[in-house]
Amino acid sequence: MDILYEILDLPNQESRKKYLESKLDRSMGHFDFIKRVYIKLSKTASATTVSIRTKPERGKTLFVSHSDPSERKAIKGAIAKMMGSIQKYRENHYHSVHKTAKRSFEKKINDANLHES
Repeated sequence: MDILYEILDLPNQESRKKYLESKLDRSMGHFDFIKRVYIKLSKTASATTVSIRTKPERGKTLFVSHSDPSERKAIKGAIAKMMGSIQKYRENHYHSVHKTAKRSFEKKINDANLHES
């Protein structure tokens, strides 16, 4: 997974990159359909804003943004939002346990209705 950073006017950029890389790799590294992640980190006087963007294979661009006074909470919040989007993408584009269970349940109901008629 390639990670492209945009860290605006913040000191210690290398340590921030290492921290972001470890967090992103731990949370999204096992998804084969995610090849590249863009992350933007910017800080204002009141809050830190983290934006994450990725384009999964066979899918549309996913984008999330999270702001928090604490930089670490902003990073964790943005990653949590992105994980929710990735889970939805995975359920729609790949065979999911949830969809498979739902389909088999619907099939049982339809079969039961056909036998009653």
